[in-house]
Amino acid sequence: MEGILRVDAKIKDVHQMDEVGYDSASAILSDLVAATVSLDGFIVANASAVALYALWELEMSLNVYFAMSRHLVESMGFAALHGLYHDCKTYGAARHLVQTLVMGHRLLLSWVDVARVDQRANMIHQGGVGVLVNDLPDIPFLEEYAIFTQHDETSLVKCLQL
Repeated sequence: MEGILRVDAKIKDVHQMDEVGYDSASAILSDLVAATVSLDGFIVANASAVALYALWELEMSLNVYFAMSRHLVESMGFAALHGLYHDCKTYGAARHLVQTLVMGHRLLLSWVDVARVDQRANMIHQGGVGVLVNDLPDIPFLEEYAIFTQHDETSLVKCLQL
């Protein structure tokens, strides 16, 4: 069906995602879950950035999309990063709420085979239909994380007395 909405705008010539790609993405997500067990905002934000760069490199090397994986990692990193600012402004009152949000993301990444969801979506992408890749909003976590590391990290560490 042709409609007015351009729901397939981002689709490119997508290759089939093999088990190596799936296993690599699964390992990246497992490493993220393991690295963030402390729920510390600084650690979660950094580990999320590392995972996003690894997923992006995997996407580029395999010519596939990990849209759901990236979305959840971006969301978790964004929550942790913003949580540091909220924690500073509220003198620690926001910490438990932010940690609960991060814990929810960790549970999703632990319980749902997100890489398999991306692999299934990739089969549809090969037909030119942008399921997930055009349905999930971009989250500007990496852009904000870069600003944080260049300008705000030191002052937040002092504010939070770490």
